[in-house]
Amino acid sequence: MNKLIIAPILVIAIVFTVQAQAQSTQDIEVAADVQAAITFSDITNVNFGTISQNSGAYLNANTSDDPDANVGENAQTGAFTVAGDATAAISFGTATLADGDGTNTLTFTPSIFENSANTEVLPGGTDFDLSAGPLVFTVGGALDAATVAGDYSTTNTNGSNLTITVQYTGI
Repeated sequence: MNKLIIAPILVIAIVFTVQAQAQSTQDIEVAADVQAAITFSDITNVNFGTISQNSGAYLNANTSDDPDANVGENAQTGAFTVAGDATAAISFGTATLADGDGTNTLTFTPSIFENSANTEVLPGGTDFDLSAGPLVFTVGGALDAATVAGDYSTTNTNGSNLTITVQYTGI
């Protein structure tokens, strides 16, 4: 009778021993190189000042850009500084200025230059190396002619701001 009890216990012990020997483990390390966040600072808004109705206006972004045309005496180019750790692409679109009640709009087509290298930023994206330190950009551009007089702004109803996008490339 003892043989009948010992035999099944021996079979169970062998099965668990074989299963235990068939298992193996391996640790895998995980690492990440985290880039610093891209930051904007020293933001200056674009202001054409008081301009003439029925005439487009142009505010130059720097000395390599087209000359000013039809801008007011308080006209001011925009500017911003970008900081980061690596090469980044900078791209942008257009802005829409609307009059006070939002019924009339004008399109602002920007012209943006990086100051230290006097390099124009193209609308579809231009790469800049941010690893050597922050870069300063100036913003000018062309404004459509207004057929209706008014106080036009991107912050009015139906207006939309100029959006500048900066993202790391090659990561």
